[in-house]
Amino acid sequence: IGQLLLELYEIHPFSIRNVVAAIVIVSFLLLQWLLIRLFRTEGWSYTLLFAPFMVYNLMTRYNMGAFAMRRDFLVLLIMWGIFFLYAKYKEKKSWTSFFAFQLLSVLILLIYEPSFFFTFPILLINYYLYLCKQGKSKILSVIKTLLFFSPAILTMVALCLFNGNEDTAT
Repeated sequence: IGQLLLELYEIHPFSIRNVVAAIVIVSFLLLQWLLIRLFRTEGWSYTLLFAPFMVYNLMTRYNMGAFAMRRDFLVLLIMWGIFFLYAKYKEKKSWTSFFAFQLLSVLILLIYEPSFFFTFPILLINYYLYLCKQGKSKILSVIKTLLFFSPAILTMVALCLFNGNEDTAT
C-alpha cells in the first residue's frame, strides 16, 4: 500500500501522512461499526467493545507518539470481508462473492504478508471439510481446495520469492 501511495504521489503530489491517517481512522471506525452491529445482533454486553478503544489509546499514547499509523484496523477489516464473502459464497455460490473474496485475499497479502498464516489455514481446512461433507473424495477435495485458494497461495509464493522488488509491485 505504501508503494501504491508513492506512485500516486509521483503522479500528483499530496500529503501522504494525511491519506494514511484517513485510511487508519476510516478503517478503525468501520471496524467499530461492524463490532457494534455484531454485538447488537448477538445481544452481547457492550462493555467488551471498550477493549479495542483502550488498546488503541494505549498504543498511541505510550508506544508510538501522538498518532499511530498502523495497518491493524485495515487488516482486520479486510479479514472480516474475506470471512464474510467466503461464507456468502458457500451459501449462494455467487460469482460476485467469489471474485470479491479472491480480490480481498490478494489485497490483504499485499498489505500484510503474515496475514496468510492467521487467515488462510482456517479457511483452507473449512473448505476442505465442506467439500468432504458434500461427498467428494479426499483427493478431489484437496485439489478443489487448492484451486479455490490458488490466487492467495500464488500471491504468497510471489511475495516470498520477490519480496520488495519491482516484480512484486508490478
